[in-house]
Amino acid sequence: MTPAGYMAKYIYKKPEWLRAYGVADIYSVSGHMSAMFADYIKFWKHNGYWLFDTPDMIEQLARDNGQDISAALFFYYEVYE
Repeated sequence: MTPAGYMAKYIYKKPEWLRAYGVADIYSVSGHMSAMFADYIKFWKHNGYWLFDTPDMIEQLARDNGQDISAALFFYYEVYE
């Protein structure tokens, strides 16, 4: 596998309309249900996978823009060749 990078995300409980029994939380790489920590694309700090090379890069971007990401979870992603 190839390292893709890191992302800080907010995880949400399963919405009532989703009929997936046994599912409690949504962990999605996209921002449709598990929101990204910021609208980060405009800063052009992300890599070719649209993720970050280190968690420190995410934390610095959040600090520089006055964002509190203490409730966000950090995820590491890998991709198959």
